[in-house]
Amino acid sequence: MEPPEEGLSLSSYSRMVEESHAELVELVRSRQYKMPKGYIAWHHLSALVAMYLAVVKAGIGHREDIATEIAALRMTQWFLKDAPIYCLSIDLLRAVENAELSNVFELFEGFEPSLPAFLVALPNNAVRTEEGSALSFVCVHVSARDRPELSIAEGYGLKVPYLEHEGPMHVHLSSMDSVGVTLISGLTVNQAGQLYDSGRILSPEDLSASEISDANRMKKIALQCLLALAYSPELLDDSGSSSSVAKTPSRHQKQKNPSTRSPRWLRPQFSRSVRLQDQGGSHASPRPHWRSAHEKRVLVGPREKNERKVIRIGPTWVNPSE
Repeated sequence: MEPPEEGLSLSSYSRMVEESHAELVELVRSRQYKMPKGYIAWHHLSALVAMYLAVVKAGIGHREDIATEIAALRMTQWFLKDAPIYCLSIDLLRAVENAELSNVFELFEGFEPSLPAFLVALPNNAVRTEEGSALSFVCVHVSARDRPELSIAEGYGLKVPYLEHEGPMHVHLSSMDSVGVTLISGLTVNQAGQLYDSGRILSPEDLSASEISDANRMKKIALQCLLALAYSPELLDDSGSSSSVAKTPSRHQKQKNPSTRSPRWLRPQFSRSVRLQDQGGSHASPRPHWRSAHEKRVLVGPREKNERKVIRIGPTWVNPSE
Protein backbone atom coordinates (compact mmCIF):
# COMPACT_ATOMS: atom_id res chain seq x y z
CA MET A 1 0.00 0.00 0.00
CA GLU A 2 1.41 3.33 -1.07
CA PRO A 3 0.68 6.67 0.62
CA PRO A 4 -2.47 8.32 -0.74
CA GLU A 5 -2.23 9.94 -4.13
CA GLU A 6 -2.48 13.70 -4.25
CA GLY A 7 -6.05 14.93 -3.97
CA LEU A 8 -7.41 11.74 -2.39
CA SER A 9 -9.51 12.50 0.69
CA LEU A 10 -8.84 10.86 4.03
CA SER A 11 -12.25 9.19 3.90
CA SER A 12 -11.51 7.64 0.50
CA TYR A 13 -8.05 6.58 1.57
CA SER A 14 -9.36 5.06 4.81
CA ARG A 15 -11.67 2.85 2.78
CA MET A 16 -8.79 1.76 0.55
CA VAL A 17 -6.65 0.81 3.54
CA GLU A 18 -9.56 -1.04 5.15
CA GLU A 19 -9.93 -3.15 2.02
CA SER A 20 -6.24 -3.85 1.35
CA HIS A 21 -4.95 -4.16 4.94
CA ALA A 22 -7.97 -5.20 6.97
CA GLU A 23 -5.87 -7.16 9.48
CA LEU A 24 -3.58 -4.22 10.26
CA VAL A 25 -6.52 -1.83 10.49
CA GLU A 26 -8.21 -4.16 12.96
CA LEU A 27 -4.97 -4.34 14.97
CA VAL A 28 -4.64 -0.56 15.21
CA ARG A 29 -8.33 -0.03 15.98
CA SER A 30 -8.18 -2.53 18.83
CA ARG A 31 -6.94 0.56 20.65
CA GLN A 32 -10.04 2.68 20.76
CA TYR A 33 -9.34 6.40 20.94
CA LYS A 34 -12.03 8.99 21.39
CA MET A 35 -10.58 12.05 19.71
CA PRO A 36 -12.17 15.37 20.68
CA LYS A 37 -14.25 17.36 18.24
CA GLY A 38 -12.12 19.57 16.01
CA TYR A 39 -9.25 17.08 15.69
CA ILE A 40 -8.52 14.23 13.30
CA ALA A 41 -10.95 11.36 13.80
CA TRP A 42 -9.49 8.11 15.11
CA HIS A 43 -11.16 6.34 12.17
CA HIS A 44 -8.88 8.29 9.81
CA LEU A 45 -5.76 8.44 11.96
CA SER A 46 -5.87 4.69 12.58
CA ALA A 47 -6.03 4.07 8.82
CA LEU A 48 -2.89 6.18 8.33
CA VAL A 49 -1.13 4.28 11.11
CA ALA A 50 -2.13 0.97 9.47
CA MET A 51 -0.75 2.21 6.16
CA TYR A 52 2.61 2.98 7.79
CA LEU A 53 2.62 -0.43 9.49
CA ALA A 54 2.12 -1.97 6.05
CA VAL A 55 5.17 -0.08 4.72
CA VAL A 56 7.34 -1.49 7.52
CA LYS A 57 5.87 -4.96 7.09
CA ALA A 58 6.74 -4.88 3.37
CA GLY A 59 10.37 -4.14 4.21
CA ILE A 60 12.50 -1.06 4.62
CA GLY A 61 15.46 -0.10 2.48
CA HIS A 62 14.36 -0.85 -1.06
CA ARG A 63 12.13 2.16 -1.71
CA GLU A 64 13.10 5.41 -3.37
CA ASP A 65 10.77 7.33 -1.05
CA ILE A 66 13.05 7.70 1.98
CA ALA A 67 10.71 10.19 3.64
CA THR A 68 7.85 7.67 3.73
CA GLU A 69 10.13 4.97 5.11
CA ILE A 70 11.36 7.20 7.95
CA ALA A 71 7.82 8.32 8.74
CA ALA A 72 6.65 4.68 8.66
CA LEU A 73 9.34 3.60 11.11
CA ARG A 74 8.49 6.37 13.55
CA MET A 75 4.73 5.83 13.37
CA THR A 76 5.26 2.09 13.79
CA GLN A 77 7.45 2.74 16.81
CA TRP A 78 4.75 4.98 18.27
CA PHE A 79 2.25 2.16 17.86
CA LEU A 80 4.47 -0.65 19.16
CA LYS A 81 5.55 1.40 22.19
CA ASP A 82 1.89 2.26 22.88
CA ALA A 83 3.02 5.87 23.17
CA PRO A 84 0.59 8.72 23.91
CA ILE A 85 -1.34 11.22 21.82
CA TYR A 86 -1.44 14.86 22.89
CA CYS A 87 -4.00 17.30 21.56
CA LEU A 88 -2.47 20.76 21.19
CA SER A 89 -5.06 23.40 22.00
CA ILE A 90 -5.63 26.22 19.53
CA ASP A 91 -4.57 28.91 22.02
CA LEU A 92 -1.32 27.16 22.89
CA LEU A 93 -0.69 26.46 19.20
CA ARG A 94 -0.93 30.17 18.38
CA ALA A 95 1.30 31.03 21.33
CA VAL A 96 3.83 28.49 20.12
CA GLU A 97 3.78 29.92 16.60
CA ASN A 98 4.28 33.47 17.90
CA ALA A 99 6.93 32.56 20.45
CA GLU A 100 10.51 33.69 20.46
CA LEU A 101 12.93 30.79 20.07
CA SER A 102 16.22 32.65 20.05
CA ASN A 103 17.47 30.66 23.06
CA VAL A 104 16.43 27.22 21.83
CA PHE A 105 20.07 26.07 21.89
CA GLU A 106 20.31 26.78 25.61
CA LEU A 107 17.10 24.86 26.25
CA PHE A 108 18.52 21.67 24.80
CA GLU A 109 21.79 21.83 26.71
CA GLY A 110 21.76 18.80 28.99
CA PHE A 111 18.35 17.77 27.66
CA GLU A 112 17.36 14.21 28.54
CA PRO A 113 14.36 12.73 26.72
CA SER A 114 11.83 11.24 29.12
CA LEU A 115 9.41 10.35 26.34
CA PRO A 116 11.10 9.07 23.16
CA ALA A 117 7.98 9.00 20.96
CA PHE A 118 4.56 10.65 20.89
CA LEU A 119 1.94 12.10 18.54
CA VAL A 120 0.71 15.68 18.61
CA ALA A 121 -2.80 16.15 17.21
CA LEU A 122 -3.29 19.61 15.73
CA PRO A 123 -6.61 21.50 15.55
CA ASN A 124 -8.34 20.90 12.23
CA ASN A 125 -7.30 23.34 9.50
CA ALA A 126 -5.22 25.39 11.95
CA VAL A 127 -1.87 24.48 10.40
CA ARG A 128 -1.58 24.59 6.62
CA THR A 129 1.36 24.07 4.30
CA GLU A 130 2.52 26.64 1.78
CA GLU A 131 0.51 24.71 -0.83
CA GLY A 132 -2.67 25.05 1.26
CA SER A 133 -3.05 21.47 2.52
CA ALA A 134 -3.71 20.86 6.21
CA LEU A 135 -1.57 19.12 8.81
CA SER A 136 -3.56 17.24 11.43
CA PHE A 137 -0.76 15.58 13.41
CA VAL A 138 2.99 15.45 13.97
CA CYS A 139 4.90 12.37 15.09
CA VAL A 140 7.87 13.24 17.33
CA HIS A 141 10.73 10.91 18.15
CA VAL A 142 13.94 11.55 20.10
CA SER A 143 16.82 9.17 19.49
CA ALA A 144 19.80 9.14 21.91
CA ARG A 145 23.05 7.49 20.91
CA ASP A 146 23.77 6.36 24.46
CA ARG A 147 20.28 4.83 24.81
CA PRO A 148 19.61 3.03 21.50
CA GLU A 149 17.06 0.77 23.16
CA LEU A 150 14.63 3.71 23.27
CA SER A 151 14.51 3.70 19.47
CA ILE A 152 14.03 -0.04 19.02
CA ALA A 153 10.59 -1.63 18.88
CA GLU A 154 9.29 -5.05 17.91
CA GLY A 155 5.95 -6.83 17.94
CA TYR A 156 3.11 -8.19 15.76
CA GLY A 157 5.70 -9.31 13.22
CA LEU A 158 6.98 -5.74 12.86
CA LYS A 159 10.45 -4.50 13.75
CA VAL A 160 11.86 -0.99 14.09
CA PRO A 161 15.68 -0.92 14.22
CA TYR A 162 17.92 1.71 15.74
CA LEU A 163 18.95 4.21 13.05
CA GLU A 164 22.45 5.64 13.24
CA HIS A 165 22.53 9.43 13.37
CA GLU A 166 24.91 12.34 13.72
CA GLY A 167 25.53 13.80 17.15
CA PRO A 168 24.58 12.38 20.55
CA MET A 169 20.85 13.06 20.03
CA HIS A 170 18.53 13.33 17.06
CA VAL A 171 14.94 14.55 16.80
CA HIS A 172 12.76 13.10 14.04
CA LEU A 173 9.58 14.92 13.05
CA SER A 174 7.13 13.46 10.55
CA SER A 175 3.61 14.05 9.31
CA MET A 176 1.31 13.58 6.35
CA ASP A 177 -0.79 16.39 4.99
CA SER A 178 -4.39 16.24 3.82
CA VAL A 179 -3.42 15.39 0.24
CA GLY A 180 -1.10 12.50 1.11
CA VAL A 181 2.29 14.24 1.05
CA THR A 182 4.69 12.93 3.70
CA LEU A 183 6.69 15.59 5.52
CA ILE A 184 9.77 14.76 7.59
CA SER A 185 12.45 16.81 9.24
CA GLY A 186 15.54 15.87 11.19
CA LEU A 187 17.41 17.84 13.82
CA THR A 188 20.64 16.85 15.48
CA VAL A 189 21.48 17.99 19.01
CA ASN A 190 25.20 18.24 19.73
CA GLN A 191 26.98 18.14 23.09
CA ALA A 192 26.45 21.87 23.66
CA GLY A 193 22.71 21.62 23.04
CA GLN A 194 22.96 23.26 19.63
CA LEU A 195 20.49 22.08 16.99
CA TYR A 196 21.23 21.78 13.32
CA ASP A 197 19.54 20.15 10.36
CA SER A 198 20.81 16.70 9.58
CA GLY A 199 21.83 16.22 5.96
CA ARG A 200 21.82 12.45 6.12
CA ILE A 201 18.12 11.99 5.48
CA LEU A 202 17.15 14.87 3.24
CA SER A 203 19.46 17.71 2.38
CA PRO A 204 18.19 21.28 1.76
CA GLU A 205 19.06 20.77 -1.92
CA ASP A 206 16.35 18.11 -2.09
CA LEU A 207 13.68 20.51 -0.83
CA SER A 208 11.86 23.40 -2.44
CA ALA A 209 11.46 26.75 -0.68
CA SER A 210 7.88 25.89 0.29
CA GLU A 211 8.93 22.51 1.68
CA ILE A 212 11.65 24.16 3.78
CA SER A 213 9.07 26.63 5.10
CA ASP A 214 6.68 23.79 5.97
CA ALA A 215 9.48 21.86 7.70
CA ASN A 216 10.52 24.91 9.73
CA ARG A 217 6.95 25.49 10.91
CA MET A 218 6.58 21.84 11.87
CA LYS A 219 9.88 22.03 13.78
CA LYS A 220 8.80 25.07 15.74
CA ILE A 221 5.54 23.45 16.84
CA ALA A 222 6.94 20.00 17.59
CA LEU A 223 10.08 21.16 19.39
CA GLN A 224 8.11 23.36 21.74
CA CYS A 225 5.72 20.51 22.50
CA LEU A 226 8.78 18.42 23.33
CA LEU A 227 10.10 21.15 25.62
CA ALA A 228 6.69 21.62 27.24
CA LEU A 229 6.48 17.93 28.14
CA ALA A 230 10.00 18.04 29.59
CA TYR A 231 9.91 21.35 31.46
CA SER A 232 6.32 22.62 31.85
CA PRO A 233 4.09 19.93 33.37
CA GLU A 234 1.51 22.64 34.14
CA LEU A 235 0.68 22.65 30.42
CA LEU A 236 -0.17 18.94 30.49
CA ASP A 237 -3.83 18.27 31.20
CA ASP A 238 -4.95 14.66 31.57
CA SER A 239 -8.66 15.44 31.72
CA GLY A 240 -10.65 13.97 28.86
CA SER A 241 -13.06 16.88 28.50
CA SER A 242 -12.62 19.68 26.00
CA SER A 243 -13.02 22.25 28.76
CA SER A 244 -10.52 23.04 31.48
CA VAL A 245 -13.34 22.74 34.01
CA ALA A 246 -14.55 19.18 34.52
CA LYS A 247 -18.28 18.62 34.23
CA THR A 248 -20.25 16.15 36.30
CA PRO A 249 -22.07 13.69 33.99
CA SER A 250 -25.80 13.41 34.45
CA ARG A 251 -27.32 10.11 35.48
CA HIS A 252 -28.94 9.88 32.04
CA GLN A 253 -25.62 9.94 30.20
CA LYS A 254 -24.17 6.65 29.06
CA GLN A 255 -21.14 5.36 30.89
CA LYS A 256 -17.93 5.61 28.89
CA ASN A 257 -16.51 2.34 27.61
CA PRO A 258 -13.62 1.61 30.01
CA SER A 259 -11.49 0.37 27.10
CA THR A 260 -11.82 3.67 25.22
CA ARG A 261 -8.83 5.97 25.49
CA SER A 262 -8.75 9.74 25.49
CA PRO A 263 -5.73 11.73 24.34
CA ARG A 264 -4.04 14.02 26.80
CA TRP A 265 -4.06 17.78 26.35
CA LEU A 266 -1.31 20.34 25.96
CA ARG A 267 -2.96 23.62 26.83
CA PRO A 268 -2.74 26.49 29.32
CA GLN A 269 -4.59 25.73 32.52
CA PHE A 270 -7.70 27.84 33.12
CA SER A 271 -6.16 29.82 35.95
CA ARG A 272 -3.15 30.63 33.79
CA SER A 273 -5.02 31.44 30.61
CA VAL A 274 -6.87 34.49 31.97
CA ARG A 275 -5.08 37.67 31.04
CA LEU A 276 -4.40 40.17 33.78
CA GLN A 277 -6.69 43.16 33.49
CA ASP A 278 -5.16 46.40 32.36
CA GLN A 279 -4.25 48.32 35.49
CA GLY A 280 -3.30 51.51 33.73
CA GLY A 281 0.36 50.69 33.22
CA SER A 282 2.21 51.10 29.98
CA HIS A 283 4.08 47.80 30.14
CA ALA A 284 2.72 45.34 27.57
CA SER A 285 2.63 41.61 28.20
CA PRO A 286 5.72 39.94 26.73
CA ARG A 287 5.45 37.60 23.78
CA PRO A 288 5.33 33.93 24.74
CA HIS A 289 8.86 32.66 25.15
CA TRP A 290 11.04 30.15 26.92
CA ARG A 291 13.07 31.50 29.82
CA SER A 292 16.38 29.69 29.90
CA ALA A 293 17.54 27.64 32.85
CA HIS A 294 19.41 29.77 35.37
CA GLU A 295 20.78 29.81 38.89
CA LYS A 296 19.26 31.79 41.72
CA ARG A 297 20.38 32.55 45.25
CA VAL A 298 17.60 31.89 47.74
CA LEU A 299 17.36 32.58 51.45
CA VAL A 300 17.63 29.53 53.75
CA GLY A 301 17.20 29.30 57.49
CA PRO A 302 16.38 32.23 59.78
CA ARG A 303 16.13 35.53 57.96
CA GLU A 304 18.42 37.27 60.45
CA LYS A 305 21.32 34.96 59.50
CA ASN A 306 20.94 35.94 55.84
CA GLU A 307 22.23 32.57 54.66
CA ARG A 308 21.68 31.76 51.02
CA LYS A 309 22.22 28.85 48.68
CA VAL A 310 22.32 28.58 44.92
CA ILE A 311 19.57 26.56 43.24
CA ARG A 312 19.07 25.77 39.58
CA ILE A 313 15.75 26.72 37.99
CA GLY A 314 14.91 24.85 34.82
CA PRO A 315 13.55 26.34 31.60
CA THR A 316 10.14 27.96 32.01
CA TRP A 317 7.40 28.71 29.44
CA VAL A 318 6.37 32.32 29.96
CA ASN A 319 2.97 33.75 28.98
CA PRO A 320 1.54 30.55 27.44
CA SER A 321 -1.91 32.01 26.84
CA GLU A 322 -0.84 34.99 24.73
